[in-house]
Amino acid sequence: MNQIHSTYLACACLAGLFFLMGVAFIPLTGAQYDEVLFISAFISPSQIEFSADLFGHKAPVMLMTYLGALKAFIMQPIFDLAGFNHRTLRFPPLIFATLSVALFFLALRRLVSLRVAVAAGLLLATDAAYLLTSVYDWGPVALQHLFLCAILYCGVRYSEDGARRWLALIGLSTGLALWDKATSVWLFTGGGLAVLLVFRKETFRIFRTPRLAAALILPALLGGAPLISYNIVQPLATALKIVSGDDPPLVIKVRMMDGTLDGGGLLGYVVRDLPQGRPLSLRPHQKASIWLSAKAGAPRRSFQQVILVGCFLALPLLLWSPHRRAALCTALAFLFGWALMLMTKGAGGSLHHTILLWPLPHLLAGLTLAEIARRLPERGFAIGAAVFAFATATNLAVLNQHYAQFAAYGPTSTWTNAGRPLTEALGRLKDRMVYPVDWGASQQIDFYAGGRLGVIRGAEGAPLHLDDPDARRFVEAMLVRPEVVYVTHTEGNEAFNGVRAKLIDAASKLGFRNYLLETVFDSHGVPIFEIHEFRK
Repeated sequence: MNQIHSTYLACACLAGLFFLMGVAFIPLTGAQYDEVLFISAFISPSQIEFSADLFGHKAPVMLMTYLGALKAFIMQPIFDLAGFNHRTLRFPPLIFATLSVALFFLALRRLVSLRVAVAAGLLLATDAAYLLTSVYDWGPVALQHLFLCAILYCGVRYSEDGARRWLALIGLSTGLALWDKATSVWLFTGGGLAVLLVFRKETFRIFRTPRLAAALILPALLGGAPLISYNIVQPLATALKIVSGDDPPLVIKVRMMDGTLDGGGLLGYVVRDLPQGRPLSLRPHQKASIWLSAKAGAPRRSFQQVILVGCFLALPLLLWSPHRRAALCTALAFLFGWALMLMTKGAGGSLHHTILLWPLPHLLAGLTLAEIARRLPERGFAIGAAVFAFATATNLAVLNQHYAQFAAYGPTSTWTNAGRPLTEALGRLKDRMVYPVDWGASQQIDFYAGGRLGVIRGAEGAPLHLDDPDARRFVEAMLVRPEVVYVTHTEGNEAFNGVRAKLIDAASKLGFRNYLLETVFDSHGVPIFEIHEFRK
C-alpha cells in the first residue's frame, strides 16, 4: 500500500472512530435551550437580534449580538426535509466535527509524518470534551472547529505551494467563523498576533503583494459581511456585548481550562453525578459500560492533560526543532487566545469558551512527538507513541464514564430528556397558549413541536421581578387569560430559583387557585416539569 492510500485509510478510520463514538451519545440527552437557540431564526424570527431585507424577504442575520444565523441557514432545510428530532439536530454538528478531525489529521500529516498524525489524531478523536461539545453543540462550537481546522490545513498547503486558493479559503473560513460566533475573535486575534510574530516575513509579503492580499482579505470580508452589516446598522454592538456581562473569578476560568484539558469538565453538567429516580432496565451494552467504569475506578480525568500541559512546558526544547516556528506559533496562538479570555469580562468561564482553542494543544503535542522521534531516532517515537496510546486509553475511559453515568443516572435537568414528553402533554391540551415561566423550556417546546404550539416567549423569570411594574402587569395579564397554561420546573430543578413559588404566590394574592394539570418525568422517573393553570 503506497503512502497516499495509507494516509487516506488512516484518515477515514480516525474520522470514522470519532463519528461512531459521537453517534452513541446522540440520544442520551434532550435538546438543551442554547443547543436549539438557532431555531428562533425560522420559528420565531421576531425574537432574534437582526434581520435584513433580501429579495423582498426578511433574512435572519444575527440571533444575538455576537451569534450569527449561519447554523440556522444550514439546519432549516434539514428540519424541513426530515423533521425535528435528535438525529436531525445532532448529526450535522457531528459531521462538521468529524471533518475537523480529518482536516487536523491531514494538516499534521503534511506538516510532520503519518505516524505522528495518527498518534495525535487519536488523542483528539477520543478527547471527551471535544467529542461531547460537538455532539451537544450548545456553544455552538462544531462549525468553529471546522473553520479552524480548515485554516490550519489551508495554511499548511499554502506554505507548500504558495497557491492563492489556500489564502482565499483561509480568509473565507475566518469571515464565516466570525459571523457564526463573534467570540472566536479571541482565537483569531491571538492567532493573528502569533502568526505576525513568528511568520513576520511571510505575512508582510502577503500584504505587500496586491493579488495575495486580495485573495486573503476579499473572501474574509465576504464571509464576515453579515456581521459587518449588522455592526454598521448597530455601531459596535458586537464588541460592546463581548466585553460585557458577569465576570467569573479568575480561579473559575483556570478550573474550566483544567476541566477541558482533562476531559471531565462536563461530568455533573450534562450528565448527573448522583443517582436520582429509579434505575433503568439496562441493556447489555449499558451494563458493560457501567462494569468497565467500576473496574477503571470511575475515572474523571484523562492522562491527556499531562501530555498537553507538558508540551507547553517543553516548548523551549522545540526551539531547535525543524518545526520550531510551527510549534511556537501554535503555542502562542493558544496562550494569547486564552489570555484574551482571561482578561475579557464574562469570557472563559464556560467549557464552550475554552474548547474554542482546540485542537491547538493537540497540534503542539504532535509537533512535540515529532521532535522526540527526531532526537531519539531509535526509540523516541516508540516511547512517545506508547505515552500517547496510554493517554488515548484514558480518554476512552473518561468517555465511557460519561456513557456509564448516562445509563445509571441520566442527564441533568439542564439537559433533561423530559422535553419531548412535556411537549406531547402540551399538545394534548387543545387551544391553549403556553407560558414557560422558567429558563430552558421555551426552546425545547419550540423544537419538539416544530413551532406548532403557541408559546409566549421572552418572559421567563418575570414572576421573580414583581416589584417591577412592567413585570407585574405582564404576570397579571397572563393570569386573567383562561387559555394560558404555565410550564415550570419542579422544585430543585429550577434555573431561576424560586420562580415557581413566586408565580403561585402572586396568583394566590390575586385570587387565583393553582391547578396542577400534569407532572412530567424524565427517563429515570424524576419529576422535571409541571403544567399549571390558574382559575378563580
